[in-house]
Amino acid sequence: MAETPKSTVLRLLSKEGFSESYGALLVMAVLVGADPDGLQPETDAERHEWRGHLQGLRAALACLAMYEAKLAPDMAAAAVQKHIEDAAQVMRGCGGSR
Repeated sequence: MAETPKSTVLRLLSKEGFSESYGALLVMAVLVGADPDGLQPETDAERHEWRGHLQGLRAALACLAMYEAKLAPDMAAAAVQKHIEDAAQVMRGCGGSR
């Protein structure tokens, strides 16, 4: 069975010691953040709410990174940012085996 972008992201994160839960939230953050209009918001208010959801996902990811990797808050935020950038590349098909 061919590996999907999501399974690639989960595998790469697992190698770094992160849980599947962290990976699932990360993939959701990439999907929400990559194309908010793809979510088909009906109003500007709804689009604004999606931005709030993305901020919440990032906060949850930072909390999980602090817990799972025992990172300080600033290091957790940096790790989350890197993971989102790397996962976005994989999800676009440009990430290869990074």
